[in-house]
Amino acid sequence: DYRKNEAPRFVSLGAAVFLRSISINANTSERILTLAFEDAHGKEVLCQFERKNLTETGIMQLLGKGVQVTKKTAGVLITSILNQEPDAPSEIRHMELGFGYFDEKQVFFGYSAIGIESNYNGNLLIQPTGSFDAWKEMVQTEVLGTNLETIVAIAAAAPVIDFLKAEIHTGNIIASLVAESSTGKTTAGCLAVSLGSKCSFAGDSMVTTFADSKNSLMRSIYSSYPMLIDEGSLIRYNPTSLIYELAEGKEKGRLNKELEKADARTFSTAILMTSEKSILNLCDENTGLYVRCLEFENVVWTSSAESADNIKKVCERNYGFAIPFIAEHLLTADRDELIERFWDYQKKIVEHVRTREKNTPLTERISKSVAMILLAADVFVEATDIELDVPRICAFVVENTMISEEKMLDIGQRALEYLRQYIAVNDFKFVKGKPDTNEWTAVPPDCKGRLQNIRPKLLPDGKRAMQEVLLPEIVFEEILVMGGFPDKKVVLKKLKDAG
Repeated sequence: DYRKNEAPRFVSLGAAVFLRSISINANTSERILTLAFEDAHGKEVLCQFERKNLTETGIMQLLGKGVQVTKKTAGVLITSILNQEPDAPSEIRHMELGFGYFDEKQVFFGYSAIGIESNYNGNLLIQPTGSFDAWKEMVQTEVLGTNLETIVAIAAAAPVIDFLKAEIHTGNIIASLVAESSTGKTTAGCLAVSLGSKCSFAGDSMVTTFADSKNSLMRSIYSSYPMLIDEGSLIRYNPTSLIYELAEGKEKGRLNKELEKADARTFSTAILMTSEKSILNLCDENTGLYVRCLEFENVVWTSSAESADNIKKVCERNYGFAIPFIAEHLLTADRDELIERFWDYQKKIVEHVRTREKNTPLTERISKSVAMILLAADVFVEATDIELDVPRICAFVVENTMISEEKMLDIGQRALEYLRQYIAVNDFKFVKGKPDTNEWTAVPPDCKGRLQNIRPKLLPDGKRAMQEVLLPEIVFEEILVMGGFPDKKVVLKKLKDAG
């Protein structure tokens, strides 16, 4: 405090506030300041404070923490903190996971970043724990030679998808494991998760259930780390939009408090879902869902209850090693060679399906997901020195998914089959016979249309038709909607193309 014609003198404005350290967010470049001060009782207090709040308005937030600051002294406190910045120690931290860029260089953000000195600043249990050798021994003993090899390959695809997302647009791989209890599907999911984190249902890992809301599910998923969503039997809604969002890796757009478009969270990874009933059967009959979600039905994943228990036991104590190993391998690998290998796999898969005369218009699209799984299996072998049987994995995926099921991938055929089943079950709701003849029945109370015999007609698929059904347009639309076919124009076009 200076007055004219008087010697300078010190006037206390409050207890000193010291800048102990600066934490830099590697994902956003924003700074968090660690401030230290003594409260009114002389007790030292540490608090985290965002640097962007070093304004005369924002600094007043420290008042609630115990700092002695007023509007009049806010400017002095801000200047004091800024003056301490050059001498304060700093460290880089990250909150997001997966591949990203820092100083124009691609790096990997895991528990400890690769390519940059940064540590994870979050609550997820992704720190490598236990022994990789113990986990490796379990995989070699309980997994190799079984269907679980495919699960390991799918989980290993998580960082590969993230690493190559700019060059190869497969979307996220979604694998739905559908079977009765005691088939090892949850064990398979836990094995997948153990590549990157602890298999925990406490909300601190890459595991959640369908009991959570859709928004919660979308915000629980992180790039490069395989995710398990358990208990599909808990779904009480039409999950069509959720499957599309999971496959795209982007949450639904929304507005913030200021009615401006909020940043939508994105992720690139592999997601496993478990259920005792088909999740696709709960969705609309959109063919795109069969491309985005690989559903494995009635597969026994573990060889015995003893084997399942051993896998879970080892994964609970040893986890989080494989994903960082794969990420480190990818950062040093030849990117062009990986891409070339992917397209080579995709081409071979399509040719394999065609030789079996089961090619469909969507085979090429689905084969991209399968090719990514096979490429991931290769990368897993190279990064961990654990040998997976890639041809066996390829055969298993092709055999147990819809890649070669023409009827299931044709919305017209699925709609026609549903119509047949509806008419067979509701036969009593139809008038029988041709109009203006003696061949007729009374009009039922809830009449849906008319069934009448015709001269045998040879259809394009080689079958003979001997009966036709006449439906009012409104009834036709009603039946399609009940069956999960919301767009009648798409169905009619497919049926017309099929003759």
